[in-house]
Amino acid sequence: MRGRTVAFGGSDPAVTPVNTTWEWDGSRWAAPPSLVSPPARIEHALAHQAGRGRTLLFGGISTAQGLLGDTWEWDGIGWTAHTPVVAPSPRAGAALADDSARGRAVLFGGAGALTMNDTWEWDGSAWTRLQPSARPPGRTQAAMAFDPARRRTVLFGGSGPAYLADTWEWDATSWSRRTPPASPSPRFGCAMVFDAVRGRVLLFGGQDATGPLSDLWEWDGASWTRLQPRTSPPAQLRQGLAWDVARQRVVLVGAGTWELVHGCAPAGPGHPGGGLPLVCSGVPTPAGPVTLSFAGAGWLLLGSRFTLSPPRALGPPLLCASGTLHVQPAAALPTYGVPIAIAIPPIPALVGAEVIAQGFALQPAGCWRATDALALTVIP
Repeated sequence: MRGRTVAFGGSDPAVTPVNTTWEWDGSRWAAPPSLVSPPARIEHALAHQAGRGRTLLFGGISTAQGLLGDTWEWDGIGWTAHTPVVAPSPRAGAALADDSARGRAVLFGGAGALTMNDTWEWDGSAWTRLQPSARPPGRTQAAMAFDPARRRTVLFGGSGPAYLADTWEWDATSWSRRTPPASPSPRFGCAMVFDAVRGRVLLFGGQDATGPLSDLWEWDGASWTRLQPRTSPPAQLRQGLAWDVARQRVVLVGAGTWELVHGCAPAGPGHPGGGLPLVCSGVPTPAGPVTLSFAGAGWLLLGSRFTLSPPRALGPPLLCASGTLHVQPAAALPTYGVPIAIAIPPIPALVGAEVIAQGFALQPAGCWRATDALALTVIP
């Protein structure tokens, strides 16, 4: 894991396709050099395969070559072109997601001479076309994401004969249409990603009959719920969404770079399999107090992440069992078994600042038990 969000291609302000590779590290974009690069294109499919440490690129539209059906992978150092014997036909607007449970990338639909509804899987060396008995209608520019908690690939919307608002799930064998009581409006060009903090698939933006959209929805496996964040990116379509594993947040790349930040998010387990729960109450905003609490008396450590070295392994006799310190302490507060209120100064410049918190509770045997760590990020 390199802790980078990868973007490729698209168009410049003159609406000319480009072939630049960009990486986001949480504070800045950089364009790493590569000896070879895929041709410039738009409306391509891009997905990161975490298990293989590769970002997969397929298809799109090139000004010089028209519809593309090429397969490329980015490993953080350079691009590699693959020439599998069998591959999906050239197309634009296909949906692509990484089934991390099986180590396969799933591709659906897109548009070539016709709008397609075929399902393919990439295993790192070969494409395989699957033949489920039921499948979604053909479409282009649909949104798709893998839900690892439920081991399902979720597909929503797109454009066929009309804008679509249907929800489908792929279980690696068959497609099933879901019929939730409410759904986002019919749309194309939206984006989806799995939010590991909330354990939900998120959907943002796209375009419906009224124009570009800026609404945010989440799918829990049974229903869609519209979320109302305090701030939101502008209305847009064909943007990208990615999950930043290292920083535990959603990154949007489109009309600017945006991050969906959870005020309190997991930063790591205190012990293998989980430590004491560290409970966060309130929303960390300027002038907004946050309360942290855990069972038992002990100490609450506040500080920063380990950035130049991994979190520190701890064990007996200090801890009762092997555990992990996730915070570089800058302050230690006694808890006495009661909640601790953290006051955030009313300074707008603090928005985006992060503090790591982790507690340690004294046990009757005289050793300590660690809580799971939390990342507190100041939001507007």
